[in-house]
Amino acid sequence: MSLKKEWIKTVVFDSMIIVLAIVLFFTIIPPPQKYQNITSEGIAREGFDYYYSLTQPSNDSILLYEHKPNTFIIYHGTDITINSEGLRDKFYNYEKESGTFRIAAVGDSTTFGFLLNASDSYPKILENKLNNDSNQEKFKKYEVINFGILGYGTTEEAELIKTKVMEYRPDMIILGYTLDDPVISPNPYLAEKTNGSCFLYGTDIKVSCMVNKFIFSSKMSTFILGKMSDVYFSIFDYYKILYGSKRKWENVVNGFSDISKVSKQNNIPIVVVIFPLMENMSNYKWESIHIMVEQEAEKEGFYVVDLLDYYKKYELPQLTLDELHTNKFGNEIAADAIYKKMKGKNITEKNNQIV
Repeated sequence: MSLKKEWIKTVVFDSMIIVLAIVLFFTIIPPPQKYQNITSEGIAREGFDYYYSLTQPSNDSILLYEHKPNTFIIYHGTDITINSEGLRDKFYNYEKESGTFRIAAVGDSTTFGFLLNASDSYPKILENKLNNDSNQEKFKKYEVINFGILGYGTTEEAELIKTKVMEYRPDMIILGYTLDDPVISPNPYLAEKTNGSCFLYGTDIKVSCMVNKFIFSSKMSTFILGKMSDVYFSIFDYYKILYGSKRKWENVVNGFSDISKVSKQNNIPIVVVIFPLMENMSNYKWESIHIMVEQEAEKEGFYVVDLLDYYKKYELPQLTLDELHTNKFGNEIAADAIYKKMKGKNITEKNNQIV
């Protein structure tokens, strides 16, 4: 069979899979009532429209995409400004001022501050809290730089730390961990960089990269994918399936290992902050996953803050933007928990920075 015929066969087959899935999810299984308040458009918005507005292809084959420098958009009523270095933050010189303790906050949309003002994200709340601490005398100033990028998983975050983050010579790194971090980020640029097969985001299903790109570039397909996600999450325990995948869990294990090497080589403490899903906290279904992540992090010598213990004290509406993201109040709780961990473990004192 010629390459052209093989290509046509692959595209047709993949398209048939998508059409059959659409028929199944829209005619046989109606969307569940419990997801009525969480719009499918919201799921699609974050994962797809954002990439073309604020990102560009990266020269790094692991990262694939990064923020476009000097970009400003109003995104669902929220101002998002990306600085000249591709960060959602003010400009920082690589060399910090004398007497400054610099923290790099690395993560995905939760660290980025999805649908929040930059000042309401936990990195900037923590920065203000540390600088307003009248009891601290060792450092003149604290900086918490927000390196969060929507869609990044542990694999990309480890690469970002090894490359871009280390240029800023941080004294401590916060790794914001969410439960979908074993998944390689959904990349609209993947088809432009690779040939052959791609994995459909969040699954082990192989499709042609051309079909994968279509899914990421079409508003209709992202809307449909969001609807399908709603139904899928209501039928199957996606996260238990995700953490049961050896291939995906290895992304976390290898990512933590890479970050650990950077930590040990540069004497930089790592604080892993585990964000729970915004589901019923009193009857939370994924605590075993939190323990799994915590044990892997502690094995690498990282400090761990599990926010499930803190969020359990509150009713869900007090914390949520959607099922994945917490609001300003939830970010304030996160910043306070990190602050207490830093003070309780004397993390700044253990850093050998010369003031």
